[in-house]
Amino acid sequence: ILIFVWAIRLTWFFVYRCLSSLTEVLIRADYYGDDLYRKSAERFAATNAMGPGETVRLDHVMIAKKDPHVDPEHWLALEFAAFMRWIDRYSRDYSVKYLSDYFADYNETLRLSICSGNGAYENGDPALGCVCYENWLGEACELACPACVNGVCATGPVGADGNATAVCECDEGWAGTLCDVECPPCEYARSRCSTDEAGQPSCVCDFGYGGAYCQLDCPPCDYQVSSCGSATFVGEFPGTAAACACDDPSARTGILCELVCPQTLTLTLNPCGNGACAHALEGRSYADTTVQERAGDIAFCRCESGWVGAFCDDPCPGGLNHPTVPGLEPCLGRGECALGSSGTAVCNCVTGYIGQSCDEAIGVCGDGLVNPGEECDDGDADNLDGCDNGCRIEANFRCESVPRSDVKQVDGVAPSLISRCTCPGILSPVLGCLVA
Repeated sequence: ILIFVWAIRLTWFFVYRCLSSLTEVLIRADYYGDDLYRKSAERFAATNAMGPGETVRLDHVMIAKKDPHVDPEHWLALEFAAFMRWIDRYSRDYSVKYLSDYFADYNETLRLSICSGNGAYENGDPALGCVCYENWLGEACELACPACVNGVCATGPVGADGNATAVCECDEGWAGTLCDVECPPCEYARSRCSTDEAGQPSCVCDFGYGGAYCQLDCPPCDYQVSSCGSATFVGEFPGTAAACACDDPSARTGILCELVCPQTLTLTLNPCGNGACAHALEGRSYADTTVQERAGDIAFCRCESGWVGAFCDDPCPGGLNHPTVPGLEPCLGRGECALGSSGTAVCNCVTGYIGQSCDEAIGVCGDGLVNPGEECDDGDADNLDGCDNGCRIEANFRCESVPRSDVKQVDGVAPSLISRCTCPGILSPVLGCLVA
């Protein structure tokens, strides 16, 4: 039989069918004969035989091929999968409720075990990794993509919990978490668009560019103590020139943040006290100034209202903070507060007022202040202009009292009024106001 099979080269299937149908077989001595016949060349040659044979009764024949899977877990998994298919079929055919529920749970667990349930193995091979379904990312397809409107989903930075995140990478001209906020017309060759905490979009400039749209070149700022970007510019929006913004405005100022602010001996956090550090060329751009102008620029403290002094630490008379002459407004709005010759704050009062806080009216005719007993006061002692040198209204003129333009009118402080006179007829430089 074996010679016949080899000669005609039957397929494995036919060999298997042939051998499994035998009930007995003669096993020759070349395989199972005793040692005498295998070792005696003379006897082998004399008999021209392979040795004695033995007829073996076959009660069961099983043909096996070599197993390509050396790991028994492979066959256990196949067997379990086949069992679960049977369970599924049985539960559906016989409506076994608890088996249906069990099989549903099993299927869900199995689904989630493969790429988090949001993908499938490439070519069915776990070693090749996951191919995620639409709107899922990550090595195990564990990251859910946001609903990007004008952009694509991409792997984002690692979160505070140490886990990766999925974010929207926006198309040019769009920003926001979902890329649904339209951006201003940024110069995208030198910038990108982003939104702030309130969701407002703005251009974020690359290094060396400024202006609201990053359309301007920055000056040579001292970048160790300053920055230049979309929020730093001079001129009307979106800016006519990029500017340097000092990191600490209380310590540095100047067009390039090159000037050191005034410092007190105590080195307080804000040396200018009740003011801010400023410089003489403030509001001008680098390109608009010369080397000589910038070399002559100085830093100083620009004081808030009610304060004077090199470090804005001397309160003005009439102001809320003055220790002895407090009031509602520095100098009661009737003068300018300045540093006096004695080194303390004093009030330089407008005409018509005197006093430490300009709180006393002079009360003379012609001082430009309508005082009690005066019909008018136009600020001079001339006649024929409507208000004569005795502060009386002249014939045919009409005079009204209006607030003085050089006095700040303050609620709670008596108003400062001056006369404004007009002639309703013909004004003669000799005869005054004539009417028909």
